[in-house]
Order: sequence, then C-alpha cells, then structure tokens
Amino acid sequence: MIQETFWKPEPREPWSDWRTYSMLLPIAAGALGACIFFALGLAFAEIVNIRPEVRKPLIFVESFGVAIGATFGSIGSGIEVFRKSYKGQAKTWDWVSLSISTVTTIVGMVIGVATLLGGTTNWSQEAVIWGSALVCGFAALDAAGDMIELGGLFGSYDERVELWLEERETWRAANGLATAQNGPEVETKLAELEARWSWPTATAADVTRATANLNGDRANLTRQEVGVILAKYKLNLPSQSTVKRGLGGG
Repeated sequence: MIQETFWKPEPREPWSDWRTYSMLLPIAAGALGACIFFALGLAFAEIVNIRPEVRKPLIFVESFGVAIGATFGSIGSGIEVFRKSYKGQAKTWDWVSLSISTVTTIVGMVIGVATLLGGTTNWSQEAVIWGSALVCGFAALDAAGDMIELGGLFGSYDERVELWLEERETWRAANGLATAQNGPEVETKLAELEARWSWPTATAADVTRATANLNGDRANLTRQEVGVILAKYKLNLPSQSTVKRGLGGG
C-alpha cells in the first residue's frame, strides 16, 4: 500500500517554533539584568542614596537576569548549533558562539563555588572580584551569539520551506504520486504553483469569511482543510495561530 502523505512535517514558522522562545526569553531576561546593572553602574555616585529596600531587589533581578540569559539561553542555541552540525550547515561562528556559551557557564560556576566559600581563600576572593567582571563580558558575548542563532532561525525559514517542498515532490515522484517529469500535467501543476506565490496570505478575517457557511462544523476543520477552502478564494494558508483566530471568529 502506497502512503499518500509525506512523512516529514512542514517547517514551523519561527513565531510558532519552540526554539524561538528557548532563545528569545533568556535573551530578554539577560537584557533586563544588563539594563539594571548598567543603570546602577552609571549611578554609582548616588547609589548610597538609593534605599536598601529598593536597591536589594534590583540587584537580585539584575543577577538572576544575567544568570538566566547566560545559562538557559545556551539550551536553545546549543540545540540549534548541533542541529546545523548534523545537517552539515554549521559555520565557524556557530562553534565560536557555543564555545563562548560554555566558557560563560564554567566561569559562572567557578564564581558560585568561590562565593559559597565566602572568600575564605585568596583564590576565592580574587575569583569573586575579577570573575564577576569576566563573566559579565562573556555573558554579553553569549547573548550576541544567541541573537545570531535566533536571527539565523528566522532568516532560514524560507530556505527550509523550499527544501521541504523539493523533498516532498521528490518523495511523491518516487512513490508514483507524480506524473512524468516532462508531461503536460506537470507543467500545468508548476504553473498553478507559480500562480499561488502571487496570492496574498489570508488573515483571520479571511478565514472567518471563507468558512462562515460551515457554521458548527468550523471548529472541527484542520489547518489543511482550511487551506483547501482558502485556495478557492486564491488565498494562501496563514499560520496555525491565525487559522485558530479565524475559526473562533463570529
């Protein structure tokens, strides 16, 4: 029996991809921590005038923000680097970014051990003082690396979709689900696909209008079924979240 559905899932749009948030949220946390740290540094002359009950929470937020950005950000970016490596797409910068992330984590752990020792040894005193400055510098570089990996995830979306379409058509041809390469039906199909590139992407309101006559059956529609309906109106299928909003509309 021939399987008629391509086994490989379509690449997710960046805003619906969990990898986006695994990098974006730590970057935001690190940016918040760095902002507070920067502000307190600029206000060093007046820092004694900031009430302790205000200064202490700011220092905690700053510390945890930078720590979260430097550690949790490594999860998403590290997975992305090794994904690229597995597919032979990793470049020099990807490995530099991963190395910086690793060094940042190691230095942060050393500072943690030194702090737990309470500065009882000479090396722990020096580590707390100079290690903090060092880890802040590496944390900034680590955040830059995470942003580059995140930008690459967004920038490669079109390329990944095109590759997926090519692989799907190759699979269909291998399974006898496509016509001969030079046949007129293939040329007609290609012309239809080219025409679809010029179609606008449907909005939530378009989805609502196109499915309005289905009434109670609308909630049971799959994204693919919505795509078939939208094609009748020469509209391209939007993201899953847009489809859900449209089906929930009145």
